[in-house]
Amino acid sequence: MAVPYELKLVNGIGGDPAVWCFLPNLGQAILFDLGSIENLTAKEIHKIQTVLISHCHIDHFIGFDRLLRCHIVHRHRLHFIGPIGLADNIRNKLNGYTWNLLDPDQIVFDITEIDSTGKVRSLSVSNTDNFACHKKAETSLPITDSDHAVKKNQNIVATVASFEDGSYIQAVVLDHKTDSISYRYTKPSKKKVNQQKLIELGINPGRWIHRLIEGDYKSGEYYSVGSEKLLFSDLAENILETAQDWSVGYYTDAGFTDLNINSIRSLMESVNILIAECSFKDNDKIRAAKKSHLTARQTAMLAAIANADDLMPFHVSGLYGSNQQEVVEEAKNLFNRYQSKQKLEIELEIEVELKAIAKLL
Repeated sequence: MAVPYELKLVNGIGGDPAVWCFLPNLGQAILFDLGSIENLTAKEIHKIQTVLISHCHIDHFIGFDRLLRCHIVHRHRLHFIGPIGLADNIRNKLNGYTWNLLDPDQIVFDITEIDSTGKVRSLSVSNTDNFACHKKAETSLPITDSDHAVKKNQNIVATVASFEDGSYIQAVVLDHKTDSISYRYTKPSKKKVNQQKLIELGINPGRWIHRLIEGDYKSGEYYSVGSEKLLFSDLAENILETAQDWSVGYYTDAGFTDLNINSIRSLMESVNILIAECSFKDNDKIRAAKKSHLTARQTAMLAAIANADDLMPFHVSGLYGSNQQEVVEEAKNLFNRYQSKQKLEIELEIEVELKAIAKLL
């Protein structure tokens, strides 16, 4: 499957978390976390329209000022998504500067906050009124969905952004001794015309193709090609093909707990590529647990139990210095091994790991 994205670990496997993901289908980039972005070019930063922030620890939010500075002149309306309190963090940043030379609405940001119950709150801020918060909308999932998630000991997955082409972003709150948001971008499958088959049949494209793709035709209805009449149903079978859905998931800064495990599984099921922290080696699991981070083994188990196609480990602790790549390789090797195991085997290993951590702490 052709991969419909351009992905960049802005600061490598061990620097501040920031992952630049350009999506050709949208003509824009999304940024997973906002650590230092000095390694991005101005052109790459200008493509960013959506910023997905896990939490506001300094290594996940320090890049805000560079992002802001690059976008002021171009008046781009950015969308920030993150935990409850993100709007206050952004407003406090903005109010630290003097803005007397700006035009009205030169800086307008949309901000979406999500909590553990799946409640999503949308706000906006503008320089016109000193970045006062304006509430746009607030949505909650049906109480039955919330009850189901509580019984399964997981937080609620909610949709936090959607785009014109039908793609969307979902999020769920993880626990890092503060809320830390995990994200998934999905481009759903859709029907498209095989242009080569269209040429072979000698058919000219037109408005009828949209009807064909949407299934907007009656049984027995036909399309005339010269003196020949072709049934729409036959055309659909011959020239339409399905572009498979595609997804990228992201999580970082979360402890190995039942709640986090279940929440990650719920969000990341069958994700194509999973960008995930592996902060510590397996033999440093006590340190990982105390810091509310994950080991290479824990990350590998989570990726495998979620049926991820591929794992991209990152956010390795500086503890390992020049040997950080060893942690990444440990995670990848373990992930490959777990992929060949049955789910029940992995679940049993997860249970053993949880018990081992409980005894060590």
